[in-house]
Amino acid sequence: MAICVCAERIVREMKKHTRIPMVSQSEMVCGIYLDSELPDLETTKGIVEKSLADAPGISASCRILLIHTNVTKGAGSQGEKLIEFLKNKGIKLLAGPLASHRFNIEYSSPDHSKLSEGELFIEIVEDFQTSVEIINEYCTGHADSIVTTNKETASHFFNAVNSACLLHNKPTRIVDDPNRQAFKSHMLLNSCRSFYTRGPISANALLTTKWVLSDTSEHERVGEPAHISLS
Repeated sequence: MAICVCAERIVREMKKHTRIPMVSQSEMVCGIYLDSELPDLETTKGIVEKSLADAPGISASCRILLIHTNVTKGAGSQGEKLIEFLKNKGIKLLAGPLASHRFNIEYSSPDHSKLSEGELFIEIVEDFQTSVEIINEYCTGHADSIVTTNKETASHFFNAVNSACLLHNKPTRIVDDPNRQAFKSHMLLNSCRSFYTRGPISANALLTTKWVLSDTSEHERVGEPAHISLS
């Protein structure tokens, strides 16, 4: 049996040309929340850019970007400069109602079934809790990241978001780094969020482990999200 973690079109080609039984989850949606307390603009741009897919089949690419309203206010805000940066990079941007109005971006839904590969959904959120609700509802529980200088906010994010890998000031695609096999958590076996790998691919880690990577430590493994703490 082959366990496929790749773009949908690649899965279709594999099924077409082979007779190997396959278990696949080709729709993987990772999210990034940009908090009201961001690091400098260049650091923020680097994290977002490195989270975006630069080739078909990148399983940990960011598809949903949520921006706190405080960093989008006024001409020349960090949010405005980031959006201009993404536009200049040729990224196909779609947006929820607030971001669509603020940045003049085509309106869409965060539902990944309505997003094509390579598209990035952006929305402005009024508070932390709204970002958590959107990520938990529309992302696939693979890897999600928060960008903030506030460690307490990052800790709340780790506790509240139901994802196998949670990141602080790190790009989501870091979990696809072959040098970080310890938290290759991206084998989702269905789209119902009820059965995905948390941590190393072994029987005792399937549903029991959440991995956290902060900007001050290497990875740490935690069994109960309620007890996560930053080192």
